[in-house]
Amino acid sequence: MIQNIHDLIGGGDAVFSEVYKRFIDRLGVIQADRLTEKSLHSVEVLYNDKKRKLKGLATFVRKSATVIALEPWEKNKELIKAIRKSLELHSDLWNVSIENKIHIWVERLPLSLDYRKKLVKSMVQEKENAKILLRKERRKIIKECKDHFTKDDIDMVKKKLNKKIHKLEADIESLCKQKEKLLLSV
Repeated sequence: MIQNIHDLIGGGDAVFSEVYKRFIDRLGVIQADRLTEKSLHSVEVLYNDKKRKLKGLATFVRKSATVIALEPWEKNKELIKAIRKSLELHSDLWNVSIENKIHIWVERLPLSLDYRKKLVKSMVQEKENAKILLRKERRKIIKECKDHFTKDDIDMVKKKLNKKIHKLEADIESLCKQKEKLLLSV
């Protein structure tokens, strides 16, 4: 049961913050100028007849903005071969080489303008998803208010929620404009 309007708005604030944080995390993954560990974490490796995420098979060691060395936890040829094969499926994104038969070097290739435009499109989709989630939470809170509070209270809640959401949306737009400039200028 809702105690008061401030509890309801406070619950919305927590959800708004989570949506914003998730958007920032996803925006950080979209990179054109450097290789990130996150971009490699989700690579699936078929090893011992099981698909496994690369982050569960090797340690990542950053060598430069565009190079990451992978150190497989098991030092055997089969695992190294499986990792290299999985990475080479994305050969349009990076170059893979092996050093001393135990280290796998992954180097980010320069991205084409078309690929960078796809990254911008992906970023715009993430932006729209974040805005949709914010608005959905606002509708949910207002619906809960209608069952418990007066029209004046509901109007006050709408005003406060709209102010918060407009600020978050403006922040999201600003971040996206900065990121788009970065992506297209590389």
